[in-house]
Amino acid sequence: MKEATLHSLITAKSIFEEAESLCHSGITHSATAGLILLQDALELIFLACINELGIDEASKIEKMSFDQIVGALQQSGVSVPKSGTLKALNKNRVLAKHYGQLVLPETVRGYLDASHQAIDSVLDAVIGKRLAQIFLTDLLMQGESRSMLEEAVSSYTKGDYLDSLMFIRRAFFLEIEIDYSIHEYKDDDTADLFGFFKKYGRKAPVHTKSSKWISDNVREPTGYVQVDTASLRSSAVEWGVNTNQLLNLMHLTPRVFRAEPTSEWCTSYPAGFVENSANKTNAQYCLDSIIAIIRKKQMHAGAAIPLSYSQPFSSPQIYLYDEVHQSASLESPVVHRIEPSYVYQISNIVTGFDGSTKFYRLSGHPAKEAPWSEKSIYGYLAARPESNLDDGEQ
Repeated sequence: MKEATLHSLITAKSIFEEAESLCHSGITHSATAGLILLQDALELIFLACINELGIDEASKIEKMSFDQIVGALQQSGVSVPKSGTLKALNKNRVLAKHYGQLVLPETVRGYLDASHQAIDSVLDAVIGKRLAQIFLTDLLMQGESRSMLEEAVSSYTKGDYLDSLMFIRRAFFLEIEIDYSIHEYKDDDTADLFGFFKKYGRKAPVHTKSSKWISDNVREPTGYVQVDTASLRSSAVEWGVNTNQLLNLMHLTPRVFRAEPTSEWCTSYPAGFVENSANKTNAQYCLDSIIAIIRKKQMHAGAAIPLSYSQPFSSPQIYLYDEVHQSASLESPVVHRIEPSYVYQISNIVTGFDGSTKFYRLSGHPAKEAPWSEKSIYGYLAARPESNLDDGEQ
């Protein structure tokens, strides 16, 4: 689905929901107002479908009447059920909007039923979904975060706002808070303050990355999430996100934590949260905010152009047992010798401190062990004149 189509349908869906409420009111004036909104929603939905089909590229849709819009869909092979009723609806809307004529609630409800049938049929034919199945989450990339937000939308639709807010916070955790999770440090005293050897927690405050600090301060599972506000604000600026949106999301949703993808979710929220915060207004705000935030974060990540930083080095015979130095100098300490049992990766080709010797900056580890094992090595290997590795050959 085109992004423009989705935005039009989301707008139309909001109008339709307001129209539906008025059409069911049973009060003549409210029902008439609902009819006017109903026709607006119908027209916007049909125009979105025309845009999705590419009909707008060959036609001047801005000059089309409602009847012509319906005709354009039919000519493109999309059946529009109750088209005659919809055209009558449009005529009544003109009389109501421009001449102030009222429409009986019973008549309006008939138009509403016909609109329901036509909208779902047309949308199913064009995009494979009904109006109730269309949400802004469709803008997000597939993944667990999107799945959580789809669950949040489902709960919101059912009126279960506490569950909706919990799913929203889970998506927030997976996208943002997981980088502040210090759970991996609880039993590990290894100095790794920048998180080079940890899956999570690289943005957490340095002083929290200590088993002693965790033992002294973390009293419940959600306490493993230690957000560095300065780092969060910096990330928000980088993504182009309003920092208040991030902070509001944290205040208006329950705290959550999960140690591993296979672990159970843990939650924490104030005793009065359900009565004071788990409501439709907050759920709608948080849902809109988290979708916008993740969307901008993903767009920022997508703008990056990935580079290849390394290439395999299969230790040719001419390099076997050659010295690997600590720095790009033949005078620096030897930290390793090239061995056939090791696997190596070259990350850079550099000129040494003498200004003439060429070096390969490489890393290596035993072939039968993990890349980050205690036997892993990092250093500089002097290139031999016969080598063509800098030309991409091995």
